[in-house]
Amino acid sequence: MKHYQEHSLVRLYKGDDFMWALSPVQGDYILISFPQPIHISGYVFRSGNSKATGDKFYNTTVEVLPSHTTAEDKLLAASPTKSKQSDGSFIVIGEFNNGVAAGEIREALQPISALRLVVHSDSDVWALLSEVHIKI
Repeated sequence: MKHYQEHSLVRLYKGDDFMWALSPVQGDYILISFPQPIHISGYVFRSGNSKATGDKFYNTTVEVLPSHTTAEDKLLAASPTKSKQSDGSFIVIGEFNNGVAAGEIREALQPISALRLVVHSDSDVWALLSEVHIKI
């Protein structure tokens, strides 16, 4: 995703700023990779802010990449209606509703190698990501 001016994902992750993406299109994504797989109990991603209330993520999913492919097979077999496989071994675990995506990550998926936010349709507005909270 292309960011506006200095409002980058790196600056958001460091706690210096927010990320402001220019009109996301289908297939755009944000990828957070971990140097070593980690156990993540939950997550919160918040989009928009008080000055840009409409600049939220719409039709965007939260996906994880388990470090073990057997973990994804077990989870999909145990609860196929709750878990959907995405591309590249990622598993959809949540989505943005009213600008916020929050949830827990099941033990069967642990440890996690990466988190990804995937945009599934073109947006008429920019998207501002104001909070990233990864619970370990």
